Amino acid sequence: MANNNETWDAWTPGITSDMPRELLPLITLYDEKNSEVRYNQAQEDSQFCGLRSLELADLSVHRLALHEVMVRVNANLYVKDGANYEEFGLNLRHMADQIFSKHILPNIQQVEQSFYDLRCQISATLSDHIDHDFYKRQDAGSNNPKKSFKDRIFGKKNENKAEVDLPEFIALRKWEDDAQETSSALNSACLKGLAKIV
Repeated sequence: MANNNETWDAWTPGITSDMPRELLPLITLYDEKNSEVRYNQAQEDSQFCGLRSLELADLSVHRLALHEVMVRVNANLYVKDGANYEEFGLNLRHMADQIFSKHILPNIQQVEQSFYDLRCQISATLSDHIDHDFYKRQDAGSNNPKKSFKDRIFGKKNENKAEVDLPEFIALRKWEDDAQETSSALNSACLKGLAKIV
């Protein structure tokens, strides 16, 4: 059963599937024809950063475009089903293949370039936030004058919690707040991503 605390939408409808562990390396997300990340690498990265291994998939532009076509065909067009259960899937794949091969594949280089440009923009945005909100803040904090041994032992303790917070916690709160306030969808997604993995 799914967790009741999660928010459900079209991409997370609350449906869970318990697939045998030995079959997980074979799913589309980790197939070398579709993704740069294999299952074992995703598992290792998941233990390092705390994200689920499914969230660490790196699908190719070709696969993402095909997936988008299949979603749009299913959502926006009538797909004929038949007397046999498998006919709907076969018809859906045939319609998606026709659209993909005639309209997307001839323009795949433009799609790949747009995707590459977006990745560069995301990378620059993430780097800017990390540099500004974490490293530069950390450097500024290191400029505080050192206290003498006597002042550290007998001096007044700092009651201001914000000054003793670690830089990553300060950055985390800032990213969470800024994600709610920004009008840019890309910036909001980057800030939410940073807040999730820090």
